[in-house]
Amino acid sequence: GGRDRIRRQRRPVDSGVPRPAPLGTATHLVALDVRPRQSGRDHPNFTIIFNSGFDDEAPNPITCPPDDGIVFEPIEALSAFEGDELFGTWTLEVSASQTLGSFGAINSWELEFCAASSPSSPELIRLEVLECPPGEGNAITDNTLEATDANFGPEELTYTLVREPNFGYLRRIASDERVEVGETFTQAELNGNIIGYRNTDPDATDDSWRFVVSNPEGGYISITQQDISIFEGATTSTSNIIEELGVELFPNPVENRLEVRWADGLRTDLPLALYDQAGKRVFSSLLRQGQRQYTIDMGSLPAATYWLRIGDEALPVIKR
Repeated sequence: GGRDRIRRQRRPVDSGVPRPAPLGTATHLVALDVRPRQSGRDHPNFTIIFNSGFDDEAPNPITCPPDDGIVFEPIEALSAFEGDELFGTWTLEVSASQTLGSFGAINSWELEFCAASSPSSPELIRLEVLECPPGEGNAITDNTLEATDANFGPEELTYTLVREPNFGYLRRIASDERVEVGETFTQAELNGNIIGYRNTDPDATDDSWRFVVSNPEGGYISITQQDISIFEGATTSTSNIIEELGVELFPNPVENRLEVRWADGLRTDLPLALYDQAGKRVFSSLLRQGQRQYTIDMGSLPAATYWLRIGDEALPVIKR
């Protein structure tokens, strides 16, 4: 028979010559009646491998032998260790109440900490049909698709493409780089109008794509579909605005002040924004009707590639 006790040593051993440290919290885990099977009048040598777990909320006390990985209720509550750090030295104490004249030893032992975790999950707060003219494209923005999370920002919410559209493709608008199955983008990129859909079959009237949204904790929104309606007159009023205006950036690369110029006065107000490579907006403003140029002070920004977005289109800006 024997009793196991586990202790938490609160102070680590100093470097150099090891020395005992004060013992802290302790709790009894189990009391077992362990006896070798008798063979005639002899007690042959034997080895037992203990493989079990302990949980204050387990339904049953331990049974012998504890070698099948079942989780049992300890004799004394493990809640005694609440508030203690996991890192440090843990000590296993074993006492034998009866030896029957024989001796034994613990060859090795290890301790594994387990915890039940329920990660928070993102929430889809907007899922609308995306409109697109035949043979053209449209940005996928937070106006039609938006996820949120109580613990994470838009730059930490990741969309993974799990099924491509049938009559077009998803793309990074500024470069027209195709988003393939398994590739990802963030809610911040959607907010910045960086991701879009382009239709490649003008005869198609509808399309769709599927995705999963996840956060850094492992919480997720299961496979979801966004439908796409393809028809003449679909709302994409600013989808080709950079090309139509003939927007020019000077200088690019830029060190301090970036001049944004175009030939004719604007026919309507347009949003202007600057995004970093993670899709985070670092500057925004509103271009007014009739305006012909705009100056952005980028002197305080780190050297990197940024995206200047006007309406739903973007141009790369290199900051030195």
